[in-house]
Amino acid sequence: MIITKIVPYFLGQDINTASDLKEFSDVEYSLFEREGIFRTLDDERFFHGKKLTLIELPWDIIVSSTQGKIYKIVLQQYMIEKKASNRVFKEMLGVLTEKMGKYTEHPFFSKRYIWDTSEGNMILMQGKKYAHPTIHVVYLFITASFIREQRI
Repeated sequence: MIITKIVPYFLGQDINTASDLKEFSDVEYSLFEREGIFRTLDDERFFHGKKLTLIELPWDIIVSSTQGKIYKIVLQQYMIEKKASNRVFKEMLGVLTEKMGKYTEHPFFSKRYIWDTSEGNMILMQGKKYAHPTIHVVYLFITASFIREQRI
């Protein structure tokens, strides 16, 4: 069983009932596309969500919807220092392993851990911001399985 709710958002929630969301502007959609992130699902939309404090840090939230339902919640933590990014990544891995159990996949030597279930998947990943390679990022992607029904 994966975590399906990041207060106040949850997978499968009607996007019109979600609070504190601001849809991406045309410029933001363009920036995402320049970074290789395209809208490929039916009526796919991206939103900035309410910030969340987790492991004593404020995380940015991006919520994605398709066909009027939330299918993805992304938590992002940006840092300048790699050591800080490594510490946050390791701490999040510990928290998720405690709550979810051992991950189902971890590609060799990668900074990516995957928990895959019938409800969907969670991916904890560490990397650098595409357009700003000096900024380190820790991401947590939570994705609903119902998007598997859509053809990409």
